[in-house]
Amino acid sequence: MTISQPEIKTFNYTGGKDFTTRLLTVTGASNLSKLAQLIGVPRTTIATSHRRDMIQHEIIVRICLVTEASLRYLTLDEGERFKKTEKSSIKTLLIEKRLNRNLETKGHIPLNLIPLEEYNLEESSTTVVEQKSSFFFVNTLETNTTLGKYLIDIDSSLSINHLYLLLDKNW
Repeated sequence: MTISQPEIKTFNYTGGKDFTTRLLTVTGASNLSKLAQLIGVPRTTIATSHRRDMIQHEIIVRICLVTEASLRYLTLDEGERFKKTEKSSIKTLLIEKRLNRNLETKGHIPLNLIPLEEYNLEESSTTVVEQKSSFFFVNTLETNTTLGKYLIDIDSSLSINHLYLLLDKNW
Protein backbone atom coordinates (compact mmCIF):
# COMPACT_ATOMS: atom_id res chain seq x y z
CA MET A 1 0.00 0.00 0.00
CA THR A 2 1.44 3.37 -0.99
CA ILE A 3 0.58 6.80 0.26
CA SER A 4 -0.29 9.37 -2.37
CA GLN A 5 1.36 12.55 -1.16
CA PRO A 6 2.85 15.38 -3.20
CA GLU A 7 6.62 15.64 -3.20
CA ILE A 8 8.08 18.00 -0.60
CA LYS A 9 10.57 20.04 -2.55
CA THR A 10 13.65 21.75 -1.19
CA PHE A 11 13.29 25.44 -0.41
CA ASN A 12 15.70 28.02 -1.74
CA TYR A 13 17.23 29.02 1.60
CA THR A 14 19.10 32.31 1.70
CA GLY A 15 22.28 31.85 3.70
CA GLY A 16 25.60 33.56 4.10
CA LYS A 17 25.83 37.22 5.02
CA ASP A 18 22.08 37.72 4.53
CA PHE A 19 21.37 34.90 6.99
CA THR A 20 23.73 36.19 9.68
CA THR A 21 22.37 39.72 9.24
CA ARG A 22 18.84 38.41 9.87
CA LEU A 23 20.09 36.59 12.99
CA LEU A 24 21.65 39.83 14.24
CA THR A 25 18.40 41.69 13.58
CA VAL A 26 16.18 39.17 15.36
CA THR A 27 18.44 38.69 18.40
CA GLY A 28 19.56 42.30 18.77
CA ALA A 29 23.24 41.27 18.88
CA SER A 30 25.59 43.99 17.66
CA ASN A 31 28.12 41.75 15.90
CA LEU A 32 28.84 38.14 14.99
CA SER A 33 30.98 37.50 18.08
CA LYS A 34 28.20 38.63 20.39
CA LEU A 35 25.72 36.55 18.42
CA ALA A 36 27.88 33.45 18.87
CA GLN A 37 28.18 34.17 22.59
CA LEU A 38 24.43 34.79 22.91
CA ILE A 39 23.43 31.49 21.33
CA GLY A 40 26.33 29.49 22.80
CA VAL A 41 28.13 28.37 19.66
CA PRO A 42 31.74 28.88 18.56
CA ARG A 43 32.40 32.02 16.54
CA THR A 44 33.71 29.78 13.76
CA THR A 45 30.24 28.26 13.32
CA ILE A 46 28.75 31.69 12.66
CA ALA A 47 31.74 32.72 10.51
CA THR A 48 31.35 29.60 8.36
CA SER A 49 27.68 30.36 7.71
CA HIS A 50 28.59 33.98 6.96
CA ARG A 51 31.32 33.14 4.42
CA ARG A 52 30.03 29.98 2.76
CA ASP A 53 26.42 30.88 2.00
CA MET A 54 25.14 28.37 4.57
CA ILE A 55 22.41 28.40 7.19
CA GLN A 56 22.41 26.60 10.53
CA HIS A 57 19.08 24.85 11.01
CA GLU A 58 19.56 24.04 14.70
CA ILE A 59 20.34 27.69 15.47
CA ILE A 60 17.23 28.77 13.57
CA VAL A 61 15.02 26.41 15.57
CA ARG A 62 16.46 27.64 18.88
CA ILE A 63 16.06 31.31 17.97
CA CYS A 64 12.50 30.80 16.70
CA LEU A 65 11.51 28.98 19.89
CA VAL A 66 12.97 31.67 22.17
CA THR A 67 12.05 34.84 20.26
CA GLU A 68 8.97 33.67 18.34
CA ALA A 69 10.64 35.01 15.18
CA SER A 70 9.19 33.98 11.85
CA LEU A 71 10.75 30.80 10.46
CA ARG A 72 10.11 32.03 6.91
CA TYR A 73 11.91 35.30 7.66
CA LEU A 74 15.00 33.59 9.06
CA THR A 75 15.32 30.88 6.41
CA LEU A 76 13.87 32.39 3.24
CA ASP A 77 13.93 36.14 3.96
CA GLU A 78 10.17 36.29 3.37
CA GLY A 79 7.61 38.22 5.38
CA GLU A 80 7.89 40.00 8.70
CA ARG A 81 10.50 39.27 11.39
CA PHE A 82 7.78 38.51 13.92
CA LYS A 83 4.23 37.40 13.36
CA LYS A 84 1.87 40.24 14.14
CA THR A 85 -0.66 39.20 16.72
CA GLU A 86 -2.75 41.26 19.08
CA LYS A 87 -1.31 39.59 22.13
CA SER A 88 2.33 38.90 21.38
CA SER A 89 4.67 38.12 24.24
CA ILE A 90 7.58 39.54 22.23
CA LYS A 91 8.38 43.20 22.80
CA THR A 92 11.32 45.39 21.89
CA LEU A 93 13.23 46.93 24.78
CA LEU A 94 15.71 49.78 24.59
CA ILE A 95 19.39 48.89 25.15
CA GLU A 96 21.63 51.48 26.70
CA LYS A 97 25.38 51.33 27.14
CA ARG A 98 27.50 53.18 29.66
CA LEU A 99 29.93 55.53 27.90
CA ASN A 100 31.90 58.23 29.74
CA ARG A 101 29.70 57.86 32.84
CA ASN A 102 26.54 58.41 30.80
CA LEU A 103 23.98 56.01 29.40
CA GLU A 104 23.72 56.24 25.63
CA THR A 105 21.13 54.47 23.51
CA LYS A 106 22.68 51.58 21.62
CA GLY A 107 19.65 50.02 19.96
CA HIS A 108 16.80 47.66 20.70
CA ILE A 109 16.50 44.00 21.63
CA PRO A 110 13.47 41.79 20.97
CA LEU A 111 12.59 39.94 24.14
CA ASN A 112 9.95 37.52 25.32
CA LEU A 113 8.17 39.17 28.27
CA ILE A 114 7.78 35.95 30.26
CA PRO A 115 11.19 36.32 32.00
CA LEU A 116 10.32 39.92 32.90
CA GLU A 117 7.05 38.79 34.46
CA GLU A 118 8.90 36.18 36.53
CA TYR A 119 10.97 38.96 38.14
CA ASN A 120 8.04 41.39 38.50
CA LEU A 121 9.41 43.77 35.88
CA GLU A 122 7.21 45.65 33.44
CA GLU A 123 8.13 46.49 29.88
CA SER A 124 7.36 50.19 30.29
CA SER A 125 9.62 50.62 33.32
CA THR A 126 12.52 48.32 32.38
CA THR A 127 15.71 49.46 30.72
CA VAL A 128 18.36 47.05 29.47
CA VAL A 129 21.91 48.20 30.21
CA GLU A 130 24.77 46.46 28.41
CA GLN A 131 28.16 46.36 30.06
CA LYS A 132 31.05 44.14 28.99
CA SER A 133 28.86 41.71 27.00
CA SER A 134 26.40 41.38 29.91
CA PHE A 135 22.83 42.63 29.97
CA PHE A 136 21.33 44.12 33.14
CA PHE A 137 17.58 44.65 33.43
CA VAL A 138 16.96 47.79 35.47
CA ASN A 139 13.62 48.73 37.01
CA THR A 140 13.52 52.50 36.43
CA LEU A 141 10.72 52.94 38.98
CA GLU A 142 13.00 51.81 41.81
CA THR A 143 14.79 54.95 42.97
CA ASN A 144 15.14 54.43 46.73
CA THR A 145 18.84 53.85 47.31
CA THR A 146 18.82 53.88 51.09
CA LEU A 147 18.78 50.13 51.62
CA GLY A 148 19.01 46.92 49.62
CA LYS A 149 21.11 44.38 47.78
CA TYR A 150 23.24 45.77 44.96
CA LEU A 151 25.35 44.26 42.21
CA ILE A 152 28.82 45.72 42.57
CA ASP A 153 31.48 45.53 39.86
CA ILE A 154 35.02 46.32 40.98
CA ASP A 155 37.70 45.59 38.37
CA SER A 156 35.43 43.05 36.63
CA SER A 157 34.83 41.18 39.88
CA LEU A 158 31.07 41.00 40.44
CA SER A 159 29.47 40.60 43.84
CA ILE A 160 26.06 41.14 45.40
CA ASN A 161 26.22 43.05 48.66
CA HIS A 162 23.71 44.45 51.11
CA LEU A 163 24.23 48.22 51.33
CA TYR A 164 22.54 50.97 53.28
CA LEU A 165 22.87 54.74 53.39
CA LEU A 166 24.35 56.12 56.60
CA LEU A 167 22.86 59.14 58.34
CA ASP A 168 25.45 61.56 56.95
CA LYS A 169 24.55 60.44 53.38
CA ASN A 170 27.77 58.45 52.87
CA TRP A 171 27.89 54.82 51.83
